[in-house]
Amino acid sequence: MNELIPCRHCGSTEIRVERSERVVRSAENRLISISTRYKCFCSRCSCGTGFRLKEEDARAAWNRRADNE
Repeated sequence: MNELIPCRHCGSTEIRVERSERVVRSAENRLISISTRYKCFCSRCSCGTGFRLKEEDARAAWNRRADNE
């Protein structure tokens, strides 16, 4: 798995990966879908990526920088 690089804003190495379950229900409260999403964020300054469908994609988004696209 990709090692997470320090925060681009504050330099912290306290980077977390958050896993979130998204549940969609109909107006009648019937289950329509459940999806798992991931995002990376800095525990110090709260900078983060948007949600991604795969943990690897969230890690890649966090590690992406203008000089290494």
